[in-house]
Amino acid sequence: MEVEALEDGDDKLAAKAQKITIKLPWEISTIYSEVLRQAGHQSDDEEDEDDIEAHEASIQRLKEADDATRQMTREEYQHYSDCRQASFTYRKAKRFRDFLNLPPHLDLRPNDDTIDIVGFLAFEMVRSLTLAGLEVKKSLEESYLRDDYAPSSTSPLLGKRKANSQTEAAKRARRERIDGEDDDDDDTPLPTSSLFLPPPEARTALRPEHIQDAFARMQADSSHHRSAGMRNWRGGLVRTRVSLI
Repeated sequence: MEVEALEDGDDKLAAKAQKITIKLPWEISTIYSEVLRQAGHQSDDEEDEDDIEAHEASIQRLKEADDATRQMTREEYQHYSDCRQASFTYRKAKRFRDFLNLPPHLDLRPNDDTIDIVGFLAFEMVRSLTLAGLEVKKSLEESYLRDDYAPSSTSPLLGKRKANSQTEAAKRARRERIDGEDDDDDDTPLPTSSLFLPPPEARTALRPEHIQDAFARMQADSSHHRSAGMRNWRGGLVRTRVSLI
């Protein structure tokens, strides 16, 4: 803040602008997250924790990006940077507005804040579904490798059905895991590439069933926020919300 102070001179009255630094209570005193977290807990008033959560989420994303790009070559990093700059509202603004199918009476401009907000929410939804789909795909591949791995069986990484000529040992191991008799099955190491094993296959893309399973899991995780079919014990069906973020 700037406060104007008048000072008397010898010959005439001179007006000089003097800057006075005022510390406001809502200003961030430091850029370090530890101090910010402690300041939020030590204050008596209720602090807005959205800023703290956003800061922690941004730090986590930067760490994930650093881990992903640490072993990349120059060409791979260039491609990664181009992919990170993808936006729904920057280069594909018209197609994104057509995809939203907004009513014509809104008359939104291309640089409207509403389009930016909707584009940001769409980006977060796609990111959440993609990460959840990758987790589903990884868990399925690991389960296929533990259950059905054999040199004569079909590739588990392609998402195909199990081979009809499944060995009795694999069937017995699957039954034991289902019945809960073999608790240490999850600790068994996954088969790796060696002299007597075929080389690992290339990474495959996500499939629609992976995204559908991820969407179903996201809805199941948020079901604890809703009462299952009843509100205040009144019974009947209740329109539920879609949880993506």
